[in-house]
Amino acid sequence: MEHLVIDLPHATEFYALFYTLAFLTSFIILIVEGRRRKFPTLPWLIVIGTGFVFFVFGCRIATFSLSEWQAILDYRPLERETGLIMLGGLLFSVPAIFVTRRLVHLDGSILNAYALVLPLGMCIQRIGCFLNGCCFGSTTSGWGVQYGPGTSPFQHHFVDGFLSSTALHSLSVHPVQLYESLGCLLAALFVYGSRKKLRSNGSLFYLSGLTYYAVRFITEFFRDPSAHALPVPSVWGLNAIQWFMLVLIFFSAIIILRKEQEHSGTPEKETTPFTFRYAMYFLFLCVVFFFSSKWLRATEILVVCLVLFPTALYLGTKVFTSLTIPRLRIASLTLIFLSFVLMSQTYPEQATSDSTLISYNTISIGGLYGQQNFKIDQTTTTDCGGVPTIIPGRQYDNTYTTGALGFSRTIQKARGKSFTFGLSGFIGEHKESLTVNSSPPLSGGTQQYEIFGLNPYIQSDGRIVGFGVGAHFGDFTILEGDADTSSVKTINAYPQFYFRIGMLNNVFGELTLARNFPGSFPGNYFQTNIGFGLNKNNANPGAIKFGTSTATAFFASSYIPIGNQFIMEPYLGFGGSFLVKSMSDYDKTTGFVGSLNLHYKFSKKPRPR
Repeated sequence: MEHLVIDLPHATEFYALFYTLAFLTSFIILIVEGRRRKFPTLPWLIVIGTGFVFFVFGCRIATFSLSEWQAILDYRPLERETGLIMLGGLLFSVPAIFVTRRLVHLDGSILNAYALVLPLGMCIQRIGCFLNGCCFGSTTSGWGVQYGPGTSPFQHHFVDGFLSSTALHSLSVHPVQLYESLGCLLAALFVYGSRKKLRSNGSLFYLSGLTYYAVRFITEFFRDPSAHALPVPSVWGLNAIQWFMLVLIFFSAIIILRKEQEHSGTPEKETTPFTFRYAMYFLFLCVVFFFSSKWLRATEILVVCLVLFPTALYLGTKVFTSLTIPRLRIASLTLIFLSFVLMSQTYPEQATSDSTLISYNTISIGGLYGQQNFKIDQTTTTDCGGVPTIIPGRQYDNTYTTGALGFSRTIQKARGKSFTFGLSGFIGEHKESLTVNSSPPLSGGTQQYEIFGLNPYIQSDGRIVGFGVGAHFGDFTILEGDADTSSVKTINAYPQFYFRIGMLNNVFGELTLARNFPGSFPGNYFQTNIGFGLNKNNANPGAIKFGTSTATAFFASSYIPIGNQFIMEPYLGFGGSFLVKSMSDYDKTTGFVGSLNLHYKFSKKPRPR
């Protein structure tokens, strides 16, 4: 029987991608729920940050041995890379959330905001596990998947004597990761459909846990015992995790029944004023994260920073307004922002009616790091006399960093219509290394480029269609497909183009040329994507986008409003670009791009009709 074979050369990158997407989706859900339920922004961000920090660290430390705990107490790095135990993350994060929400005086209604986080987060994460080969299933003679050398299933089957030294893939195993992903999706739909039936604060939260525990109980029947991060004993036909799930299911059901019977209405939420106690608690949280980050992976540090960074920014504005004199705030803010501010081209705020038209300015801060590698395999040609000539293969390794600075102004013309103009400047560094794949390999040297430029632009946005043009002027680089001695071309001018069709607060598609912030060059000069609005009834709806570009095969980015003035815009891309490979002689391309942008809107003023 034919089986699907999973043998990805960069499987860990796909795992990291879906791990990050799971946390990013969770963060977006929590932000949207907090805005919908009108939670005070700063206490809510602190609760979210606490949950992220303790979940990430809990997943890790649950796998530590006694010797590794000794290394932690001595503040030494670990000698091996430990696995992750999701239940450890729950055991640490849930109590931390309960304690923190009392410290910041938020009521029990915040628990229901977490209802979709666990099932949807695990639904996304398990896809990464499936592509990576971790958390694999037991062997099966029926429908299943096989994994290539270097993966966990292959290694375990080889060590256990089931594979020969010439084997090309593992035995067929259950795709239990996809079973759990599908089960979590169904659990999320069930919880979402139950939101009007359960009336008590926290009932949806416990129902979410109950449904996930049931999914995990079932999928454990199809999971290989050696796929756990720690040995899991079995008693009476069920392993320890399944017995633990049954206990959690029982107590979750009891709690839901009691809460629904004792339901007496939703208490009034009180707006919690800012106090410096929040700043002290956030400082404590950052200290905990700082000292624990020594034993975390890069992706785990990234997802925690995804929350802590905007929380720090919002907290800074609260401290700023508490310490400054109102009439001098603009001058103080100008001095602070001019030191380290940069510009981005953001989505315009939408007017909800013709009577609420405004104009406003935008300043932003961000940065970008990218890697793109191109490989040309060795080829053999024959001259007219029949003499073969071997042309060695070549590999071009590119790394680059970019930052930018600027300002834009948006004027709302009518409901759903606006006009934006702005000017941004960018500066960065680009390094290319050439390797000739001969025997032995030869270094072709390293070239380093300093890049900089200015980017004036204009943009008109309607409800259904958006259009923009601009240009880049300066001294910068672009990665081209026609490479001989270098994959880099230096240029001094490049056009900019933007087109959107669809509604920003619903579903839309985009086509962009040299409009990526904080830098379109050298690699990310063209991209196309589909986007989804996060809140249809909000003037600042937020969005999440998925697409492909000339830098990476796949990217995901989001546009997350924080309060009424701040917006965070993370971007993450993985894999070799299909576009570059199809237009070049490269036999293999790989890529990674990550950026984080922050936008601040100010001087909002009503416009006369």
